[in-house]
Formats: sequence, structure tokens, C-alpha cells
Amino acid sequence: MKEEYKAAREECQAAKEESQATKEECQEIKNELYRIQQQVGDGITTLASREGSPRPSYADIIRTPPTSQPSGVHTLSSANTTPSTFTDTLFCTIDTSRVEEGEKNKVQVADIRKAIEKEIRTQEDIGR
Repeated sequence: MKEEYKAAREECQAAKEESQATKEECQEIKNELYRIQQQVGDGITTLASREGSPRPSYADIIRTPPTSQPSGVHTLSSANTTPSTFTDTLFCTIDTSRVEEGEKNKVQVADIRKAIEKEIRTQEDIGR
């Protein structure tokens, strides 16, 4: 009986030591995560200060009329470009964000665009 008690105490002590080591490792991981978060935050702050003004959101760009250049948007190249004329051009935004994950492979923007164009042409033909 004494041997079983002694073995149980030793096992309990080993479990306590392992638990303490796990707690210390967990604390080290938390500290490292905090350092990484600080570095990322500092990097974002640095990038924001370099750009001067905040970058426009997707909604800001979409709200911009097609004939004007949105402010704060950097073009890839401004050399040798000619502005295109926008007359009777349809502009639309296709939001597929609410499509269920399993259906995403069935929803293609090009197919939606073609369906919209076909419908508009059909309506134009009816109106003539």
C-alpha cells in the first residue's frame, strides 16, 4: 500500500511539474503574440503615414462617376494613356458575397454580365 501511495504521489508531482511547464510555455506564446501584434500595428501606422492620406474604400471608388478619376487612387502608369469616352456605357457592380460557399463555383461574374447584357438588349429590341 505504501508503494502505491508513493507511486501516486510521484505521478501527481510529475503532473504538477508538467502543468507548470505548460503554463510557462503558454505565457511565452502569449508574450510572442503580443510582440507580433505590436509589430503589425507599428507597420500599419508606418504605411499609413507614408501614404499621407487614407486609401479609398471599395465603396468610395464605386460611388465615383465613370468619367472622373477617384481621388487617392494611384494609377499604374500615367504615361502614354488616352482617356476613353464614356457614352451610353452601362456600369454596374455585381455583388456575389451572399452566394453560399457550395454555390460559388456556379456563379461567375462573366456569366452574370452576359445575362444582364442579353436582358438589356432584349428590352432595347422590344422598345424599338
